[in-house]
Amino acid sequence: MSTSPAKFRLQVPAPGNLVVDRMVSEFLNLQPSQIDALDQQCYVDHAQGEFRPVLSPPSRKASICFFGRDPGKDEVKAGLPFIGETGQTVRKTLAEVIEPSKPYTPELGLSIGESFFWMNTVPFKPEGNKPWRIAVRRAFQPVLKDVLVSQWEGSHVITLGSQAFHWFGLNQPALSRQRLATFWAKTDKYASSIEVQLKEGKGERTYTLHPLPHPSSANATWKGRFSTLLKARLLDLDRQCLSAKT
Repeated sequence: MSTSPAKFRLQVPAPGNLVVDRMVSEFLNLQPSQIDALDQQCYVDHAQGEFRPVLSPPSRKASICFFGRDPGKDEVKAGLPFIGETGQTVRKTLAEVIEPSKPYTPELGLSIGESFFWMNTVPFKPEGNKPWRIAVRRAFQPVLKDVLVSQWEGSHVITLGSQAFHWFGLNQPALSRQRLATFWAKTDKYASSIEVQLKEGKGERTYTLHPLPHPSSANATWKGRFSTLLKARLLDLDRQCLSAKT
């Protein structure tokens, strides 16, 4: 592992977890200006100064992966993805579909979330909740792709926002990136899907992307419609899964 930059003042986890070790090392090998974009104060305030990636518990048999941009304060505090404002919006909608008779609580959201796989383009919180630069997302894609392949056997990915969707074009040939860009320009993209191939060892693995807008409160255009769009996605995916079993 490289030496921590002078401005980096967080506690690095002791070696032992290969995935965590690789992610911490990847981050500390970034350019100083990129490292400076980390919200170090958030880790001091909410994680006892420990620098640890926010990762989903393994859920190999989950039928769907939710793929977002990056974790926030609540995720850093709990060490779990998708439990802040955006995550609660997603989990509450899942609860309305899966457990419609039960009143929603964050505990119910966590329980229901165990049946899904969760990922972000970068597993660390940026300062000011600004998106990480594309160079940072590109640097982390190989290790996150390995996590996706090794800890999840599914193929259906619901992406939240443009950065999450275009993550699947990083480190890909120009033709693949253009194909994603053309799809993203469609007016009906939130009701359409597209297959992508990511290299896995010597072969490839196919994922089907089902994009949705990011449900952040800052995204006033789509936040009010997000729950309806997600429910439509879930209904369509349920039909696909039932069809595949018959």
